[in-house]
Amino acid sequence: MFNSKQIRSQITVGGLIWLALVFTSLEKGILHAIALLLMLALLIIFPIAFAITREFGKPHSLPTKVALFLQPFAAIIVAISFFLPIGVISGTFAIAWLPVTLFAAWNGAQSLFRRGWRSVFKHLPETCISIAQIYLPIRSDLATRLAPRGKSIRFY
Repeated sequence: MFNSKQIRSQITVGGLIWLALVFTSLEKGILHAIALLLMLALLIIFPIAFAITREFGKPHSLPTKVALFLQPFAAIIVAISFFLPIGVISGTFAIAWLPVTLFAAWNGAQSLFRRGWRSVFKHLPETCISIAQIYLPIRSDLATRLAPRGKSIRFY
């Protein structure tokens, strides 16, 4: 379903969207920089990470295919949430990223269980990647859009 050319085009389009966000935003400051870093992760780093953590010679697993399919749509919806006032509506838009992280976690758990618990310390780099994928949905980006401390992160 996903080959390296499709992932490269996904990264390129994500990079162009991110550059548009950088050059069209009016707000400046540390919170704006944090929002841009988050969008860099969602639009560019996520597909790069999934491309380089795949075992060579093996096709993508089902959770990875679904996560890579949903990623551009969810990232654009999250980007829209940064143009909305902070609150329930922007938090609802940010929830679009949650299914992507859940499929990533499923992929991490699947690869961890496939290797077995006895091989956790034998294959430490792969174990770290699997645990990192499992950790993705724990924080996600929901807290930044619901603004628990009343801080504002917006692109306009």
